Amino acid sequence: MPCDPEYPGQQPLREAGESNGRADMASPSLYSPISGPLIFAFRENAERVNAKVTCADTPDELVHLIAEWISGKGWTEVVCEEEHLLKLFREQNFVLPVSQKLSASTEVAITGCESLIAQLGSVIVSSAQSGSRKIFIYPPVHIVVAFSSQLSETLEEGYSKTLMKYTSQLPSFISVITGPSRTADIEKTLVLGAHGPVELHIFILNDSFSSK
Repeated sequence: MPCDPEYPGQQPLREAGESNGRADMASPSLYSPISGPLIFAFRENAERVNAKVTCADTPDELVHLIAEWISGKGWTEVVCEEEHLLKLFREQNFVLPVSQKLSASTEVAITGCESLIAQLGSVIVSSAQSGSRKIFIYPPVHIVVAFSSQLSETLEEGYSKTLMKYTSQLPSFISVITGPSRTADIEKTLVLGAHGPVELHIFILNDSFSSK
């Protein structure tokens, strides 16, 4: 699969450009440029923040992996509101029941995304993708179905693609998801799922292997 090979790792934050230790804010990014395929960097950085990343080379493999993951966990209340994903599932004979209506009993939400940010391991989503922004927050498990052509190196690049896509009709909600919801407000103890999903799984279909 495209993100199986080991990735040597991203360079750390650039050293401060000022003698007082402050970051050089004139630089376009605090991170060094990524060398090598973006999909490797994305996987490494997403897994650093407790997301799970799985890659597939064909639609059949992608759908099979998603179905296998969900059935293996015993989840039965699955919702997906995006027609292009529902069409993909139908074409590949997705064997699990999927509702198109979010409810209080929903265990898993399946959504697409606007971009994947390799530098951060983050996902950009928007309200233009589905009927409700609640789908990104309420279910305890969030599965993102993405394509390798959606990879961007930087957050700036990801935002630029979103702006170009919607031009003057921007969605009312654009957000960046970096791993499962988390907080360490109480005694500095990290708790996942505090204000949103406790699990984030990202399945990437290799539709145009992206590298820099």
